[in-house]
Amino acid sequence: MPDKKNNVQQIRRSIALGLIDELKADVRAGRSRIKMDNHGAMVELNAEQLRERLRELQEQLHYLASDLPQKAWMFAVRKHHGQVWPGSDLPYLTHIGAVLLEIIPAVQASPSLDASLAICCALLHDTLEDTETNATELEENFNEAIVAGVLALTKDTNLPQEEAMRDSLARIRRQPPEIWMVKLADRTANLSQVPAHWDSARCLAYAREAEFILEVLGSASELLSERLLTRIMTWKGQTISG
Repeated sequence: MPDKKNNVQQIRRSIALGLIDELKADVRAGRSRIKMDNHGAMVELNAEQLRERLRELQEQLHYLASDLPQKAWMFAVRKHHGQVWPGSDLPYLTHIGAVLLEIIPAVQASPSLDASLAICCALLHDTLEDTETNATELEENFNEAIVAGVLALTKDTNLPQEEAMRDSLARIRRQPPEIWMVKLADRTANLSQVPAHWDSARCLAYAREAEFILEVLGSASELLSERLLTRIMTWKGQTISG
């Protein structure tokens, strides 16, 4: 079961998120808000005071979320320990790091997104598919949004390969844009170098699949869409020339 500290942090984070949404609505509408001060008196907060309170809550939310990426990283390190990236002698974490390096500038370019959610799912995206981790173990360690994101990013191995990809993309589309971005980043990272042991037919099929991913999920991030399109074109060029 999750530890009490993690439960308390998740509750506090949910409260902060709710208050942030309410304050944003008040600021947009130009409304004031009544609150109780430290002496029990009712006072009215004007628009500037509301904006200041909003900034304070956003800083609090950042603090509450700050431990999650570190926890996700250590979880991924343990789960992928001893694994190597297929077709190489590099540790599997090389791929996880590559996906993370694609995600970070993308979320920085879109400050309204939940950076913690995107980063955690980038770190954990292969734990269900490529390690012995199960969904229950994720649920015991991470919040509902992260677990749902990782589940969507995990292909159903009981389905044929092409159908499994389409099924996963359909589930990803029901998730927030942060999860779409992880899939874009994952495929961008996977297209960094044509594997020497793949034949041209397999390489071109992989590129076509990447184009489909871009078509289905590309609207989530202009930056990642451009990155993926560039990788697809380079991949195709290397395949044809090779």
